[in-house]
Amino acid sequence: MLDFNASQLVTIAMVIITGLLLLLLGVNGLRNRLLLTLGLRNMLRRPSQTLLFVAGLTLSSVLIMASFGLNDSLTYSARQQVIQETGRLDETISGRFTPDQLQQVLAAHGYSVGHRTGYAGWSLPGPLSPIDF
Repeated sequence: MLDFNASQLVTIAMVIITGLLLLLLGVNGLRNRLLLTLGLRNMLRRPSQTLLFVAGLTLSSVLIMASFGLNDSLTYSARQQVIQETGRLDETISGRFTPDQLQQVLAAHGYSVGHRTGYAGWSLPGPLSPIDF
């Protein structure tokens, strides 16, 4: 199965939509030659407007793609920072627990106080603190 992230899916969708729009324009241009001739002639008569139009579209496309790239980069950086801070820890239970509550919480998650689970222990009013193996 293919695995795409969000920006890749958006890129694929935009390529498909652009292709369909260009196909539609081509078919309409072939069906109505007058509109095709007017559009092409106007583009050649006013090259400065055409250049500004193309430059604006290019700049907006670059900004949109840069924002997607920045989003992916920030997501990756945040994920790496969390992994670096937590180490090999995959689950944290925190809060203020009495000994009975601690037994209930750990039993609900399949752990016991004497079992090496990645918890350093507990103290009575403090929270559990994770350890790094």
